Amino acid sequence: MIPDDDGLAIISYRHKSKGKAIGSVYPLSSRGICTYHLHKNILLRFKGSESFGLVKKAATAFRLSDFNLLFQQIHELNLELHSYLERADLSMLNRVHFSGDRYNFTTSNNVETINKVLRPYRNYHIVALLDKVRMMLTR
Repeated sequence: MIPDDDGLAIISYRHKSKGKAIGSVYPLSSRGICTYHLHKNILLRFKGSESFGLVKKAATAFRLSDFNLLFQQIHELNLELHSYLERADLSMLNRVHFSGDRYNFTTSNNVETINKVLRPYRNYHIVALLDKVRMMLTR
């Protein structure tokens, strides 16, 4: 098991149930939103949004001044998108406001890859599933 630690950063999709589970099992950790999923949601909700590139830049900005400038530009271009991002919780979606160290990880793509590989085995019993994982990792 991974020990709870204030240096632990967990990046996941922003389901409320995941947030509750992470908060109860790892209360010392920092939680971030997977920017890949956030960007997919933005593209679906705000089709053709010219501010999409600004969102990506704002999420990875290193300096608060850079983030503020980009976030102001998003506000000017698309007030609805700006409000959506504020509701998503800025402390979880960008590098500048994140309370922990994201270690330059902004997505949960590794998990997505494993999910895709394990999709055919999801209905297996746990022992058979773990055996498939073991075989995959030791192959």
